Amino acid sequence: MIFYQYDSNKPMPLKTKLGLIFGIVVGLAILAVFAFTFFIVALAGGLFLFIFNFFRPKKDQVIDIPNQYESRSYKNPSNNDVIDI
Repeated sequence: MIFYQYDSNKPMPLKTKLGLIFGIVVGLAILAVFAFTFFIVALAGGLFLFIFNFFRPKKDQVIDIPNQYESRSYKNPSNNDVIDI
């Protein structure tokens, strides 16, 4: 690690300038490689899922839901005193 204390009376050495520029360029290059690799992996995954869903057999569109949860009023055939509301 380079610890540089700025002094206005002394110019920054050329070696330090080149080292800073090289470090920034290398850091940005590594960041670009990882971002591009992530993009390629995401693109390949999306393409795989698209092809997988394209060739998958289709399901029936009609969904049969039983009516066991239908709301009905309570009717007791043996007791006629119950008022249905």
